[in-house]
Formats: sequence, structure tokens, C-alpha cells
Amino acid sequence: MGVPVTPFVAAWRGPAHPLSSDADAEGREHRALSVSWAEADILLWNNISKEIGVRPVAPVISMLVDAERGGMAYAYDDRGMDIISVSPSQIAPLYVQFDSWLLDHDRGRMAEVFARP
Repeated sequence: MGVPVTPFVAAWRGPAHPLSSDADAEGREHRALSVSWAEADILLWNNISKEIGVRPVAPVISMLVDAERGGMAYAYDDRGMDIISVSPSQIAPLYVQFDSWLLDHDRGRMAEVFARP
């Protein structure tokens, strides 16, 4: 779907998430790729289009990781994205800037994390 999957930096098999209860997850193949910004955009679009029924669709789940800065982005549909960082201070500006976009059921947990010194 517009992003080369070889050569890759690393590959392994296993669940999509360590806490996954998906019985088919054990056989999933994971690949770590080094991609350009344009390719990252394609991967994000593939995630979103799969959830909203746009075709063609790629049978992939993409999580964008910046190992140097210790951050990850996972767009799971047209309404949501998880942003994760090794340090709350790195993403605190996003927490403030996009406050109106945050899901209410996560607010307590996020307020606790970002309230820490």
C-alpha cells in the first residue's frame, strides 16, 4: 500500500499487545521499519481507513515509534489516536493543546500522570 516492508530493521512474531486476549495474535508478524514522513502518513492512513471502511485497505496495524525521543503514536480510527512517551513532560503540551479532544473516561488517569512534578 505504498510503503516498502523490506528491508526492515527487525522482525518478530507474537501478540499485537502483551495483554492481548486475541487467540490469533500469537502468529502475527511484526516488522520495524525506518520510514520517511510521507510513508508514515501512508501507514497512519491505512490504520484509519481500515476502521472507517475506505478501500483499498492494507491488512496492517501501524504504530509509529520515535526511539530517539522515546515516543509512539497509534491512530486507531478517524476519531482517535494514542500518544505515548517515556516522559510525561514530552507530551504535556499535547495534553494542554488538545484538551477538548481527550476522552472523558481517560481524564482521571491522564490528570494524575500530568499533575506529577
